[in-house]
Amino acid sequence: MTRQHRLGLCTLITAALLAPLSAQAASAKATQALNCQVPSAANGYRGNCPYLSDVLKGDKTFRTAFKKTLRANQVPELAGPEGPMSPVNVGNQVYISGNRCEAHNCGSHNYVIIYSPTTQRLAGIYQPDGSNPMWFGQPNGDEQAALRQLFGQ
Repeated sequence: MTRQHRLGLCTLITAALLAPLSAQAASAKATQALNCQVPSAANGYRGNCPYLSDVLKGDKTFRTAFKKTLRANQVPELAGPEGPMSPVNVGNQVYISGNRCEAHNCGSHNYVIIYSPTTQRLAGIYQPDGSNPMWFGQPNGDEQAALRQLFGQ
């Protein structure tokens, strides 16, 4: 076997071994974000919270609530940068929060969402094109307070 063939074989074996890991990382359940470690100085900024797109891929209940709520409020899904989802206290419940923005237009086109895996309730705040932010999903007072804080208002 030539050196080139050995190198190709090693590359193929490595790819085969890593494929399950990358597929696993690309999907998650919303409940995984309830117990995840948020990146911080204490853990060397190595958190294990899933990203919004991972939860959309791996959790049908969350995906349904997300798409239904955004569509009902005419909020675009946006396909730009997103942060990891993480637990957040809302009133006396733990929700998960996530954010996403429009590619190349994050400053003036973004949203923050909160979701309760227990009640399957999703609400958010959306800022379209730099105008005043708007609520979606009819957040109650506790949810509005949490969303304001997460949104940076």
